[in-house]
Order: sequence, then structure tokens, then C-alpha cells
Amino acid sequence: MSMSRFPFFASLCALSCLPISSAQAQSWESNDWRNPQGLHALSVTVVQDQFALEISCTESAAETNELNLMFLGTPLPELMGTDGQEETLLVSLKQPDGSTFQIKWPAYYFDGGSGDQAWLGAIQGSSVFIQAFASAQTVELLNEDQAVAYSFPAKGTQAASQMFWSVCGIS
Repeated sequence: MSMSRFPFFASLCALSCLPISSAQAQSWESNDWRNPQGLHALSVTVVQDQFALEISCTESAAETNELNLMFLGTPLPELMGTDGQEETLLVSLKQPDGSTFQIKWPAYYFDGGSGDQAWLGAIQGSSVFIQAFASAQTVELLNEDQAVAYSFPAKGTQAASQMFWSVCGIS
């Protein structure tokens, strides 16, 4: 599979090589900029321990509703991968009322060696996804067997959701 399918792949080192301050850890942070094509772009990231989850898009998402996802971290017992492996993961958003919103995430595993491993792919975002993300209490990644591979806190998802509306135009 060609890495050209993943325009956000260039941020892999940038994200994984940044020092994480305690203020940034465990809270979703939003950053917007102009990409090399001149499009307004957004990256929403949470870091916990040695793991990070990034959801990114550009203003072209208003037409495609595509959100790029990247999960960085070492292999986990519930999520092992080999370079080039493709797997359908689930992004699970636990809601305050106890319900769960889930969306399938076709992901590709990249293994560049120790400290350079990531699951990459895209989902079809929607207003329902953005609303569920905004109100989530936890954001979990599940493997194909629906076992929880990793769980992130949802602090900051409401503010990040506003950025998805304004920068990416997800509808």
C-alpha cells in the first residue's frame, strides 16, 4: 500500500518526536495551519503515556467528510501488528448516558522500528460522529474482536469538535 494515501503521514515524526508537557498530556489539543497545498488544516491530538491519537482533516473535508486517524505507540497485547498489515479497528466513544457510538476504521500498520510504529487510516466523519466525539467520556480503540486495545480520556473533545465544524466543515 502506498503511503501517498495518507497525506497526514508526514506528521508522524513531528507528532512522535515532540516533547510532551504535563499540561498537554491526557487532554485533546487542536492545532490549525495552512498545508503545503494552501488548504486550512486541523490536527486534534491526545497523548497519554507513550501513546497518541491524532484526528486530522483539511477544509476539503466539507466535500468528502474524510477524517484521517493515526494511532502512535508500541504494540499492545490487544493490538499487535506487522508492517503492511491492514485491519478494521473500531473507534468507540462512550457517552455520559452509558451508550456507545462506534465507527469502523480501516487501518494500515506502519512499523518503522522501535518508537516509529503507527496505525493509519481514515473514517467518514459526520455530524453524528462529531457530536458523539464532543460529548464523549472516553475515546477507545477496539480491535477486530471488539476488545479494547487502548482508552484515551475525553477532556477537551468538546472544544476540538468546534474546530472540526469551523476548519473542516464536517456536515
